Amino acid sequence: MKNILRMIGVIALVAIIGFAFVACGEDRGNNNNTACTICGETPCVCPPPPPVNFNQEGILYRLLNETGYEVLGFSYTKRADVIIPETINDLPVTSIKQRAFYGCNAIKNITIPASVIEIGDEAFWVTSLETITFAEGSKLESIGDEAFGCSKITEITIPANVIEIGRAAFFDCKDLETVTFTEGSKLESIGDGAFLYSKITEITIPASVIEIGNRAFGQTSYYSSYDSSLETVTFAEGSKLESIGDEAFGCTKITEITIPASVIEIGNLAFYGTSLETIIFAEGSKLESIGDEAFNYTEITEITIPASVIEIGNLAFASCQNLQVITFAGNSQLQTIGNWAFSFASIITITIPISVTSIGEGAFALWQESQTIYIPSHTDEVSADLAWGVMWRKESDAVIIYGQSGN
Repeated sequence: MKNILRMIGVIALVAIIGFAFVACGEDRGNNNNTACTICGETPCVCPPPPPVNFNQEGILYRLLNETGYEVLGFSYTKRADVIIPETINDLPVTSIKQRAFYGCNAIKNITIPASVIEIGDEAFWVTSLETITFAEGSKLESIGDEAFGCSKITEITIPANVIEIGRAAFFDCKDLETVTFTEGSKLESIGDGAFLYSKITEITIPASVIEIGNRAFGQTSYYSSYDSSLETVTFAEGSKLESIGDEAFGCTKITEITIPASVIEIGNLAFYGTSLETIIFAEGSKLESIGDEAFNYTEITEITIPASVIEIGNLAFASCQNLQVITFAGNSQLQTIGNWAFSFASIITITIPISVTSIGEGAFALWQESQTIYIPSHTDEVSADLAWGVMWRKESDAVIIYGQSGN
């Protein structure tokens, strides 16, 4: 019985292989002088199908569903200049595979054709690349995680069609000084650590960007000693930005920033330890959340919190020793002031919005008698403590005036 089953299996396999052989066009219609099943001619005049794998000038390619080729890798490890062709066998080269050129230290310059839509993760990770050229009219949409990380590029122009820059895409590019986004950029997302440890001094974020990831351009000293070169951050007119990630600009040298009206969330430590002196929230701000330590240890002297803000996180403005004036915009919706939020600041007076329902421990710690807190929503200390607990006044010597506003 087993032998019979084996025979049936072999016959079925042969039939499948025979069908595939005819269907793929290798010798269609030439057996027994029969007409080709595709072109109808005898013998078949169909062009041969493109090879599945192909090597051209040391670059390895793989066919993707007969719609185009993918760059698989690179075999000439001593070649410094690489030009990827736009087509192979009349089919476009549409992608560069994950790790295609990983660790190829000989490569110095690469030209990527307009046909490429996707660059895979770690495609050029840990290479000696100095120059990346994207052909005019590039269709590139995605730059993968760590795609050019640890390379030696000094400048990069991101094509307009790029929608996403992946995590650590240009991480630890220590020589990278200039990043330019082509006019009409469609970029929506800048991934975590995308430009961390670069030498960028200024950057203009395209209006289309919705999200800036964690540590995209900066990092706090919580994790390592970090000397950033970034001094200027500009958001293009009409910005659609909604989220600034944790530590996104932490410990950079920026001195002023205008937050677009579209931003809803500023992450934890987003501007921690920067040289910020001026923060402006664009008119019509939709900001709802200021994260923990978002502006901790900055040099700001005054700030107006937008009416839309609901939450100010723990230590958000702590140790801002130059901060003297803080104003809450009219009709403030603020509900929560986090632990130690304004501790060790030099604010002269502050009026707590009547919408506030929670103030955390030590929110005004280390305030002196020369500083004043106005509480218009409560008539006395007992009422305020019932609402917020007694710890909100911890370690504060500030004068507290109940039942009236200081504005």
